[in-house]
Amino acid sequence: MPGEITQRAGDLCAPDAQIQLSAQTQLEGWYGKFGFQRSGEDCDDDGIMHLPMIRAGQGIPA
Repeated sequence: MPGEITQRAGDLCAPDAQIQLSAQTQLEGWYGKFGFQRSGEDCDDDGIMHLPMIRAGQGIPA
């Protein structure tokens, strides 16, 4: 179900939209399945390690 929600959310964005999110570090590979790539260093968010990720829109380099 979370994968379906993530996929649907991305599908609702314009094709050229750049999507940014903050993912828990252990989910980096999971978000990678949806086209997201790491875009910076890990950071501590209230005791939980996160990393910034981005999914470039079609025709936009990551």
